[in-house]
Amino acid sequence: MSEPWQVVIVGAGVAGAYVAARLAHAGVSVLLVDRGRFPRNKVCGACLSGRALAVLKRCPVQEVANIPEKSGMKHLGRVRIGTGAGTVELPLGAGGALSRDRLDAGLVSAARHSGATVWEETEALSATAFGSYRRVRMQRLGETVEVDASLVIAAEGLGGRILAREESLPDLVSVNSRVGAGCVLPGNSTDHYESDTIHMACGKHGYLGLVRQEDDSLDLAMAADQVGLAQSGGPARLAAKILEGCQWPVPVGMMSAPWRGTPRLTHQRNVGASRLVVVGDAAAYVEPFTGEGMGWALEAAETLVPLVLDACSSGSLDQVHNRWQTAYRKLSTPRKKFVCSALAWGLRRPACVDATVCLLRLVPALAWPVTWLLDRQSLPRPGTMS
Repeated sequence: MSEPWQVVIVGAGVAGAYVAARLAHAGVSVLLVDRGRFPRNKVCGACLSGRALAVLKRCPVQEVANIPEKSGMKHLGRVRIGTGAGTVELPLGAGGALSRDRLDAGLVSAARHSGATVWEETEALSATAFGSYRRVRMQRLGETVEVDASLVIAAEGLGGRILAREESLPDLVSVNSRVGAGCVLPGNSTDHYESDTIHMACGKHGYLGLVRQEDDSLDLAMAADQVGLAQSGGPARLAAKILEGCQWPVPVGMMSAPWRGTPRLTHQRNVGASRLVVVGDAAAYVEPFTGEGMGWALEAAETLVPLVLDACSSGSLDQVHNRWQTAYRKLSTPRKKFVCSALAWGLRRPACVDATVCLLRLVPALAWPVTWLLDRQSLPRPGTMS
């Protein structure tokens, strides 16, 4: 058994890798593990909201702050929403499109350069509590490895294994939850989808987002009902139905592309147990619509970092989970919950979506309250535009 780590972080997505870079930069001994090998892609809309970009920009680890521009992020200025009733275009704030393989690899690189130890192709299986530490059991390079940590941070996204074994943190999955699916197509698959726009096609059984990434490839990410997927014969066919219903072209190669799926999306759980805290999608997920998901994950990660640093300094890592639960409740404001619930409710009702699109085509300014509530980091309050 090696010397115990101060912090072991399970999952090197945006939340986990960000926390690893920040903690290691401050001198904390950090082990970051992920079952993937970087660079690796994930099912994701590839959109960074103004909230996400603001967190990255103010990061004291300069390599993290520079990721969007150094990676060639495409700037986004509008969202185009399509339904059977037509199409409407709405303004966005300071958003951008960046592939997850480029973003996550950049964050992992920053964590390494800051002093964190990174184990790729390593799957964490359990994190058992033993009073003053947790013992993390992992599968690494075909062998079972165990390490001890004063604190474990679970940032393993949807369907992680260590949280599935944590009886004190049950996962509450919505009975109406959709599942995710996505693929990436070459840049020459179609000329229809512009590089400065999030394209959202809405249908009866789900919605599909299309956006150009930094290399001009086309990222497709869908949230869909399991019934709709089964009736359509898979994600590619359902995506085609949704696009055709909006009278948008089906990109060349979409039907034969390798689609990847996710577990059910909408869930929430308590975010702390003894010497264990949860951050990112592993804590909660609510079907973001225009790139808010990574913004919320990064905002939570940024909030967690000073709590851990203070606990490391005072020798109170056994109390971090209590402080984190209080801080996380403040992040999960009634405003955010209401807006997300309202969007999810409306998106499941085609007549409601059609009526909204028709109304916004007549009075586009009516969209500002919703877009401002979702991402007030980068949009002026309605009525304050010059």
